[in-house]
Amino acid sequence: MKIFFSLFFIISFELIGQEIKIEANFIEDSIQIGNIVSYNLKVSYPNNTEVLLPDSNYNYDSFEYINKSYSSTVNDSIYNYDEVTYNLTSFSLDSIQFLKLPVFIINSNDSLIMYSNTDSIFLMEFIKNLTDTLNVKSNTKISLVDLAFDYPLLTKIISFLLLFTIIFYFTFRKKIIKYFKIVYTKKEYNRFIIEIEEVNDEIQKDFKPEKIELFLLIWKRYNEKVSEYPYSSLTTSEIIQLGIVNDIKENLKSIDSTIYGSKKMIYFQKHFIMLKKHSTKIFNNKLKEINNE
Repeated sequence: MKIFFSLFFIISFELIGQEIKIEANFIEDSIQIGNIVSYNLKVSYPNNTEVLLPDSNYNYDSFEYINKSYSSTVNDSIYNYDEVTYNLTSFSLDSIQFLKLPVFIINSNDSLIMYSNTDSIFLMEFIKNLTDTLNVKSNTKISLVDLAFDYPLLTKIISFLLLFTIIFYFTFRKKIIKYFKIVYTKKEYNRFIIEIEEVNDEIQKDFKPEKIELFLLIWKRYNEKVSEYPYSSLTTSEIIQLGIVNDIKENLKSIDSTIYGSKKMIYFQKHFIMLKKHSTKIFNNKLKEINNE
């Protein structure tokens, strides 16, 4: 029986894979070190399939992620069409640099990874090859050269700056650490809000239980980052039993009924606002905790 189910899932994914088309290419044909280039990723897939595209956490090989622009999903009676443009930079010295990206196909029982085609981009060089032959002229006349730089003065300046930096750090160490903690916490919160707002927009346009499940997963992961509770590894019932979501337990139950019980949800926006408000409360408590350190 296990062999039968395994074969069933393999055949199912093969059929899904044949219906999914992935195209990727660099918009520019060359790159300069440290400059930004654009990489376009297009995916078409059946309406009954959920896909996830790489974000800032993915390793882009020799490239570094800057940001991305996402076009809203377009669909017809059979397929969804997604398009993302990634802005990347590179400090690699390879004359030709290659990139391909994965697309994660989500299934209720398993997942599949498919890759785009590999595209390449050329490195634009500023320094051409130098000739090996040099014309050398003999000159035995001694030339006096003025001292171009006062190295003792430079040594004193560097020593002073180093000492000042050490004193400044140990004097204001707690404030510095607290400042960067607050900046990081706010950055993570803003990224979370943008991410759930994007998912909410997709749900409003095309209501699907899979997208509700994706929203709940993002919500749990963020709450786990800024609190002491392992939201991601707990079921909704277990989270409710902990007594940490009394203000939204009915909202969570309704969302669970939609995901696992195929119960139609009428007012998702109401649940979205309540869960967002709960996360904002956790975020504010985290800021208070950092300020009190």
